[in-house]
Amino acid sequence: KTYGCKVQLIEVASVGPTYSVTATVTRLPSGGLATALLSQAQLLIPLVKIQPKESGYATIYLSDRRVTVGGQLYQPRLVDWDGISQTIGSASDDAGFSFGNADLVFTQLANAVDLHRASIEFSLLHLATLDGSGTNTKIDLWAGEIVSWEDDESSNDFRVRASDGIYE
Repeated sequence: KTYGCKVQLIEVASVGPTYSVTATVTRLPSGGLATALLSQAQLLIPLVKIQPKESGYATIYLSDRRVTVGGQLYQPRLVDWDGISQTIGSASDDAGFSFGNADLVFTQLANAVDLHRASIEFSLLHLATLDGSGTNTKIDLWAGEIVSWEDDESSNDFRVRASDGIYE
């Protein structure tokens, strides 16, 4: 008995979508964005920016997809984030991020650069609501410093814990 196999090769575009930024807000939305956020469905793109404290290292821009926002290319490495939380009795906000590390790029980065206390920023790009209207507003939600990281070989993730700097 013979079995057949069919393989279809698909070329993946090396260029992702490009979006302009019409406005940037910090944490609290205003005007048209506040109204747009009342819609039941949203199209948001998460954006992460990491800046090592050591001079001579470039800023790292990451997202959950390859995308150019406001002229800046974001690499598709963000796998998950576990939200921003505040513990009772603590004045600091904490956040966690998981980045894809199957090719060990983050492991190599952590070996080459001291990520301890590197600044990390989390933003969302608001693109559209269910009715198709959009604001192209970048919402700068949170900023802090990396306090720890771990390379999880079982899931090929590089996990980062961060705090807003008040933790000390």
